Amino acid sequence: MFELKTIIPTAKDLIIRVKDWDLLTSDDVIGQTTIDLENRFLSKYRATCGLPLQYNVTGPNQWRDSVRPRKILYDVCKRNNLPVPELLDEQTIKIGDYLFHLEDFEQEKHLTIHVGDDEERLALYILHKLRLCPEHVETRPLFNPIQPLIEQGRLELFIDIFPRSQGSPGPVFTITPRKPKP
Repeated sequence: MFELKTIIPTAKDLIIRVKDWDLLTSDDVIGQTTIDLENRFLSKYRATCGLPLQYNVTGPNQWRDSVRPRKILYDVCKRNNLPVPELLDEQTIKIGDYLFHLEDFEQEKHLTIHVGDDEERLALYILHKLRLCPEHVETRPLFNPIQPLIEQGRLELFIDIFPRSQGSPGPVFTITPRKPKP
């Protein structure tokens, strides 16, 4: 995992280079990919930090965004000129003429001990209905500057952008491989 600090739009492009490691000769660039961070930051789909399927406050899939789902929902509605969400009770949110009930989204789900508050889970389900960027691993092609039209491989990764103005993000996502059982 790498953590970088940048100022957008001054340094908007993230260039990831993959090099081979040689003992005797110089390390050569296998390929590189460029990611436009400003485009992600300004996207109407909120591509800064993908939304997980479930709101967990503990455990391996703990919420890592710096903003909770209810606040994200409020901001998305405000930005898109939608009515402000009203919390009618812990399990019902009203947006304009539409009522959203938690039981409609969790009828057949098996909830773990790690899930968070009802209203936060409901807000997250509504955000998924609005088709915001889900949590995902993306596959990026690698191209070598010497042979720019020939793909040299692929890189699987995910990028989260956390603006400092929104506070510190949640805990770091662990990417170490599991140890095999004997």
